[in-house]
Amino acid sequence: MSISARVTTGFADFLQGKNISLLLSSPSNGQLLSIGCDQSGFSYDSVPCPKPMGISNCGNDLVICVDRSLKWFKLAPFNAAAEDIEADGYFASNTYMALHSNYVGEVDCHEVHLSCSGLIFAATKFNCISTLDQSGYLSGLWHPSFIDRLVYEDRCHLNGLASDPSDKENFIVSCHGQKNKAKSWIDSDLAQGCLLHSKHGFLLRNNVVMPHSPRIWHEDIVFCNSGHGSLDLFDMKSLMHERVTKLPGFTRGLSILGNYAIVGYSKARERFFSKDLPVFHSVNGHADLKCGLAIVDLLSGQILHALEFISGIDELFDVQVMPGPAPVKIIGLSYESDTQVKNWADLIRF
Repeated sequence: MSISARVTTGFADFLQGKNISLLLSSPSNGQLLSIGCDQSGFSYDSVPCPKPMGISNCGNDLVICVDRSLKWFKLAPFNAAAEDIEADGYFASNTYMALHSNYVGEVDCHEVHLSCSGLIFAATKFNCISTLDQSGYLSGLWHPSFIDRLVYEDRCHLNGLASDPSDKENFIVSCHGQKNKAKSWIDSDLAQGCLLHSKHGFLLRNNVVMPHSPRIWHEDIVFCNSGHGSLDLFDMKSLMHERVTKLPGFTRGLSILGNYAIVGYSKARERFFSKDLPVFHSVNGHADLKCGLAIVDLLSGQILHALEFISGIDELFDVQVMPGPAPVKIIGLSYESDTQVKNWADLIRF
């Protein structure tokens, strides 16, 4: 099915004015999407990709979780005369070339975070935050205190993370459950989601349904209270939890740009149709949920601009702000020289 979308007036002007583009992942549709502006105005493109999940960039480096691998890319040399293909060793604006990839296996990698202090990512099947050691193997950094051991069971669906750029061991995570039992997060009450701090434990554990995408904004945490279809804020000082805005879908995927949030929302997966998610009550059931993007003023809660997919895209996982307004081009996404880890379940460690 071809991808089509409608966009509100001003969306392209916002991207152009902020000198940014957006990179989006859609795992169920197997697409990596790029949204930006070219000479004719608003532009978007997609690249087929097996189960793209977390996306993170730092400087000229880009990491994308693709199926069972972490794939690394570098911003290519730029030549204004070049188009989609190489011209005299230079490339079109905002082109990223594949460098290498690390095979991490069936850890169900969700969000990733790349900074000057290194790479960390959510290894959801192991209920932990992990990194790569000097050999490129998985190395566990942290797990919630209610998880008693490292085990290949998705006990709490640890999925999202926000990290202090100067300290990769100081981070905030989102989980769907708070129990030490396989699949307990989906087999029982879905309103058991939580936000956790790596050093201070529980931050928020009430009225949170299937949370995703925590992000640090000043001294607060902005996150997707996905099961409510909302963008929420948690004040780290007052410990107050408040709603920023409601959206017409399952919120997931978030980037913060100054005082603006760029948040994704999705249609519901079929396996959740039987669940009594609060977001279903805000529309006329799961069939009326939409998939798209909203640009939200965090100070007022106002939705300034929006993009809604009409066909071809049903869900978004991650939303990453990229420098420069031109749509990002990815070269070598299917590059397969993975650093192989044959017995990955034995290699992840604390």
